[in-house]
Amino acid sequence: MFFVRDANPGISVEGPSFGPTTGGTEVILDAWDALNCMGTDLNICPLPTVTFGGVPATVETDKFVHGALAVITPPNPKGMANVVVAGSRGTKSGRIFRYYEPNEAPPSTMFERLLVPVWGFGPGAFGSNWRTDVTVLNNTYFEIKPFGRSPIAMLSTESLDFGDSRAGGVLFFPPADFSSQIGFGSTIRDTSRQSEDYGTEIPVVRENEFRTTPFSLLNVPIDARFRDTVRIYNPDSVDETVIVQVYAMGAGNALATRSVVLLSGHPCALYDPCASDDPAFAMFDLQTMFPEVVGQQWVRVQVVPTLSRLWAMVTVTNNETQHVTAMTPQ
Repeated sequence: MFFVRDANPGISVEGPSFGPTTGGTEVILDAWDALNCMGTDLNICPLPTVTFGGVPATVETDKFVHGALAVITPPNPKGMANVVVAGSRGTKSGRIFRYYEPNEAPPSTMFERLLVPVWGFGPGAFGSNWRTDVTVLNNTYFEIKPFGRSPIAMLSTESLDFGDSRAGGVLFFPPADFSSQIGFGSTIRDTSRQSEDYGTEIPVVRENEFRTTPFSLLNVPIDARFRDTVRIYNPDSVDETVIVQVYAMGAGNALATRSVVLLSGHPCALYDPCASDDPAFAMFDLQTMFPEVVGQQWVRVQVVPTLSRLWAMVTVTNNETQHVTAMTPQ
């Protein structure tokens, strides 16, 4: 559970500690010192008044347990708001809630930037038909509100829907307050062969997994039975050119180097983040881009960031069974 304490004792916010300027965020306040109630329902207790930045909030009378008060935030300007709880035992206040502007970039201090690398549906090679499923677990006692997305109920597991297919995946911004208590599952599968193969788990990439220094994808097989697809992502949605190098495994000699351009459907300027949920992205067939690998058994693919942080993976797909293996940075 996440607490934000104020210098004025008697009031704190148990979660969440921020919300959009449009209001509508359910916030749980610990305001025991201002209340005079031992019941579990505010309908049988003196009703307190709560304001955010001087604007009245809606008190949820059916959600009151041991002094924890549930309220719905009113609209307010961007920035810190003074929260005041006035009850029969007194008045307590504190600058304990911050408003953000939902039309601006998601503030990095409030939201974690996650990458869902694959979001696709429809026909593929060799008669395949692909489907992606992404699930989120909210293991907190609060409704969480990802940036630009619908709220996720407390203690629930819900499927995420990002709309139409996106070749470059999608960015997702859960509240940073509760990052450690939010879990994800992501699976791709060929529905034309689902009786033979359930599918492959694709990692949802946490913010601390993006790389700013060169990193490698090891033991990529070079075999006519498989197709190797390299996917590179810039989670800051910045269009850029990156360097990709391929090395032989074993002896480790360099086979070739190429420049690869990453593009976003809604790009952001460098050092000027925006609200785009489209990562800058490039995808290519390894043997087509690097014919020098032919004759090798295994290779190492190295990605060299040039402007900003990156992540990459290789999907190795069996041409007969359509089983996918995801190879990620180690």
